[in-house]
Amino acid sequence: MQNNGAKEIIFFVVHNDFSENTFKRINPLLEDGTINKIFILETIPLINKDKWHKNLVVISPEDLIAEVISLIHSEGHMRKLFLEL
Repeated sequence: MQNNGAKEIIFFVVHNDFSENTFKRINPLLEDGTINKIFILETIPLINKDKWHKNLVVISPEDLIAEVISLIHSEGHMRKLFLEL
């Protein structure tokens, strides 16, 4: 928690199974700055996608997989993927 000394609170969600209740609980935390950012790998459609706070970042699994394949083929480094986040 930020009140315990954390500078930022950031989540990375691999499989979002967010319900309407999840939206009602998490979106206000993004709006008031309690959670700084959430990255989501959109493996299933995100509920209320257009209503989420701008700090919920949706990542397409297709784009991520394509970039991983390209990096493997060119013997690149996977850390490049996460430095951009």
